[in-house]
Amino acid sequence: MDDRGSGSVRVLHVDDDARLLELAATFLEREGGFEVTTTTDVDEALAILDADPVDCVVSDYDMPGTDGLAFLSAVRDRDGDIPFILFTGKGSEEIAGEAIAAGVTEYLQKESATEQYTVLANRIENAVSKHRAERAARDADERRKRMLERVTDAFFSLDRSLRVTYANHRAAEWMAHDGDAEGEQLVDLVPGAAAAFVERCRLALDERRAVTFEERVPGGDGNRWVEVRAYPDDQGLSVYFRDVTGRKERRRELERSERRFRGIFLEHSNPMLLIDPESGAIENANHASAAFYGYSRAELRSMNIDDINTLPPEEVARRREQADERDREQFRFEHTLADGTVRTVEVFSSPVPVGDDTLLFSIVHDVTDRNA
Repeated sequence: MDDRGSGSVRVLHVDDDARLLELAATFLEREGGFEVTTTTDVDEALAILDADPVDCVVSDYDMPGTDGLAFLSAVRDRDGDIPFILFTGKGSEEIAGEAIAAGVTEYLQKESATEQYTVLANRIENAVSKHRAERAARDADERRKRMLERVTDAFFSLDRSLRVTYANHRAAEWMAHDGDAEGEQLVDLVPGAAAAFVERCRLALDERRAVTFEERVPGGDGNRWVEVRAYPDDQGLSVYFRDVTGRKERRRELERSERRFRGIFLEHSNPMLLIDPESGAIENANHASAAFYGYSRAELRSMNIDDINTLPPEEVARRREQADERDREQFRFEHTLADGTVRTVEVFSSPVPVGDDTLLFSIVHDVTDRNA
């Protein structure tokens, strides 16, 4: 098991001088509390790395059959970013330059005094701490990306110049981007909606507040509607969006249906009422209702059906319960008009959806003369 994330620091020290290895291990274990494994053989060192990964490699430069930079290359093939400290007595600007170019973490020349091991311990501790912090940040970023790839919303993040720093696969599909969108400007990725997107995203960044909006954007089968939610942070902007084309179309169709219904409702020759089935409040009344009852439409909308019914409230409640048990009901009532006249009416009622509510759509027929 690779437990390099634990508190202990395991060091592999490779040098062809066995006496120096023993001395260095003693100081490193005492000075830094490290767990030190030593070897004079590069092949054995690689076998140790394969069997039990460590937190840091310390290596001499000049060793029989190889050198520290060739060993570094072999280590990097196994672990691309493990801290590697070249601790050598063969120091020169040329070797130091080669080591830095090869990607060595630290370059440290051996000294005769034992204080060099205190310096080495500090270099190891700093290199491992930095490496662990970078790895933790990468792991957290990878977890976040895996989570964002699983969400159904398209997601991308922007820096403060509105350049894409990450886009999940759904966002890449919307952007019609074949490769990695990272580093691209938003205005170049969504040209069909660039002006609206840039304006609103810039607003969220400048005012440091979340914004939500709907916008038409290019899609694989033509223009589509998306709902966009953008959240600013210190690094830039996190943007989520989802396809709401179907919802928009359903909403438009519902609005068209409601407009047709309102047109038919308002102009129909029979009195018609929309009533809240729970409270009995009259939510709407057509022109024929105003003419029949003698109240204006505004007055009717401020009234309750019980203001018109002459039946006792318990009988009205009983009939409402019966109406709730069936989809369509027809009842006979006594309704009082504005001038005090009482008329016998038959009310044909049916529940209808109106917006987010369900109201009782009632058609009123005056049958007073029929019973005379």
